[in-house]
Amino acid sequence: ADSIPPTAVYSAQVVWNEGSKKWRGDLPPNKAQGEIFGASLVYRWTQVEVEEQNAVAGQKNLLTFSLASNALLLQGGAITISGLSGTAEDDNQNLEIIGTVGGAPFADVGVFSNNLGTLIFTLDFDVPVGTAFALTFSLKNPPSEQVPVSPTVELQLVNEIPPILIPPQIAAKTSGARCCLSSFDRPRLITATVRESTTLPDELNVLYFSLHSNVPLKAAATTITILGMRNTQSGAATLPISNSSSLSGAWLQDIGRLIFPVDVTMFDCSCISSCSQNRITFSVQVRNPLSRKEVAPRLLVRAVFAENNAGFEIPYSVVSGSVLQSQGSPKLHAAVFESSNVRTQLNTITVSLFANVELSTCAHSWLPSSPAWNPAAAELLDNSAVTRLIQTGVTFPYNLDLDLGEVHRVESVSIIGYDGGDGVEDVEIYFWNDAVVPAAFSRVGALVVGQSALPFTAARWPAVHARRWRVRVIRNHQMVLYQTQFSAVGLAFFGCKNAQTTVIRISNLPTPTSASDTLTITGVDTPYGQIGRPVRNADGSTTGFSGVFRDGALEVEIY
Repeated sequence: ADSIPPTAVYSAQVVWNEGSKKWRGDLPPNKAQGEIFGASLVYRWTQVEVEEQNAVAGQKNLLTFSLASNALLLQGGAITISGLSGTAEDDNQNLEIIGTVGGAPFADVGVFSNNLGTLIFTLDFDVPVGTAFALTFSLKNPPSEQVPVSPTVELQLVNEIPPILIPPQIAAKTSGARCCLSSFDRPRLITATVRESTTLPDELNVLYFSLHSNVPLKAAATTITILGMRNTQSGAATLPISNSSSLSGAWLQDIGRLIFPVDVTMFDCSCISSCSQNRITFSVQVRNPLSRKEVAPRLLVRAVFAENNAGFEIPYSVVSGSVLQSQGSPKLHAAVFESSNVRTQLNTITVSLFANVELSTCAHSWLPSSPAWNPAAAELLDNSAVTRLIQTGVTFPYNLDLDLGEVHRVESVSIIGYDGGDGVEDVEIYFWNDAVVPAAFSRVGALVVGQSALPFTAARWPAVHARRWRVRVIRNHQMVLYQTQFSAVGLAFFGCKNAQTTVIRISNLPTPTSASDTLTITGVDTPYGQIGRPVRNADGSTTGFSGVFRDGALEVEIY
């Protein structure tokens, strides 16, 4: 085989030359191509870039310099950033600096001179060749617009022999940016959005707002105004903010305007002093319009900051999001499971429900009295004109029967007594629903009325659905003196109309094995109430809850 004599390292390729294998080229034997130890390159930055966060006049501006060099930067080197002129930042011997070296964070301080427009930072660590590191610090922008500055970055290692010097290099800027320190921008909202909790007509609707500005929205010093929240049915003079009992805004329904101060609870950071304070979220609850609206209201928002005789205004911006149109419809989603599919075995049916409307109890209140309940006792029932009802020639116990006109869901009764000896004292409450007075009644409660023209209220009982009620006066306060007479001033029922309650109807059920028209319901506690009517015992107590079963359907109520 042909062999190649020792020669200079010149090419990795071997070629045929004059009929034999030789190294390509013609170099002196035993000499390798290339030169070393020439030290022909100079120290320089291989990367030097800058970007700023805020260009609003008079506002704090976060400057970030990204650096890398072609040399090992040793601890003790001084980095000087020049050209930071025109700022409103005072001289600072301990300007806070944070940054990263190869991805690892660090924190330190530097010396800033306003007159010279320089920041000098001494390295407390080594930076390997080509390793990226970044410096971030905050300066206050000039009070008015100026020509953008072009900062330079240099480095000196004077303790080295010979000294290592990286001459000033202009920091590159993001393409199209007007960096740096030009104060060309104005206070403004970067984003403003709103969403709503429900689209159903006449429902309470929570509007969730999110604002992001290019300036801090400091708590207590910043006032937010929202304009254009039309179509609502909320007529109060104030509205709670973010479901807070201590924070509210001034509300003007006609123009849909809400004004309130920024609160520390609105910021999206846990430590207010360490965050930029330019993002806030808050909510407000209003009632949707009664009917569908084809066009969404145009919501506008602005912010005004005032503190220490200084301030700014963020002009009105359009809020992104369509709300308050009432274009939704009530929907109920359900899933059903059973415990057994074996014939003749007990089967527990589990139904899970999810609705886009609140399935809650009715709004309880003291029902307004009406003489129509019992024309013969009009004085007792007409509480608007406080008068005294005197029933004479009675035999105790005496029954005062009342017809509420329709079925009501009632949970208590209040009676205003009388300060005379004939004032009612012991009273029992009964109910029934049939038009004909039954032979036996269902008793739900009792109360003792004091000898005073004050209201006395029965202990709240599990809700009863009934149209007709009997107030049975057992005795007055001085039976010896008033054996056939009693007096009272007023009467009121606590509850709501049966039509205002929430009823869940589950259809297409097989006929239960029990002949009863009720089915026991278990495990149905909700955050809003109990599902199913209380099962009432003969003595007035209750055991569990049940629903009414008829025509293959189960009806249950939320209590």
